Amino acid sequence: MEISVSSQTMAFLLSCLLGAGLAAVYDVFRILRIALPQPAPVIAAQDFAYLLICAGATFFYLMTTVSGQIRLFVLVGEVIGWVLYYFTIGEVVMKAAHTVIDFVYRLLRLLLAPFIFVGKRLYRILSRAGKKVEARAKKISTNGKMRLKQQRLLLYNLIKIPGRKTRIVKGGDSQ
Repeated sequence: MEISVSSQTMAFLLSCLLGAGLAAVYDVFRILRIALPQPAPVIAAQDFAYLLICAGATFFYLMTTVSGQIRLFVLVGEVIGWVLYYFTIGEVVMKAAHTVIDFVYRLLRLLLAPFIFVGKRLYRILSRAGKKVEARAKKISTNGKMRLKQQRLLLYNLIKIPGRKTRIVKGGDSQ
């Protein structure tokens, strides 16, 4: 089945638009990466999702315009549209996104500054109080091990070693 030159031209131009649209979707992922730094596995999952989006969009485009036949001019048109968008409108979009993200971060810092200040003060106060409580608990713990009433000492439990203090042997051991 032959396709006329005018329909091929229209398919090529539409594929350029499709490529530009796919580049815009890529910009969404780029903006998300800038706004919210993410670990490598999440970025890999986003890249895989983008791959699926591109594959699905290309598949449906090929099915509707050229009866599902793989035409090189359609794929080249997508690449050209993607590259043109990326290096023209994409640059403007990313600069605007950087500006907006920086503004939002500064605004959040400004709005959250009192809470952060109070939080740091509370942390210092609570950490000092916690250290005092810990020291007191340690003291209580060591004091709790001391018996109120000393054990009776029997005379034969005392061992005198020359040059040392007298030592108590418990359980009748003699050393």
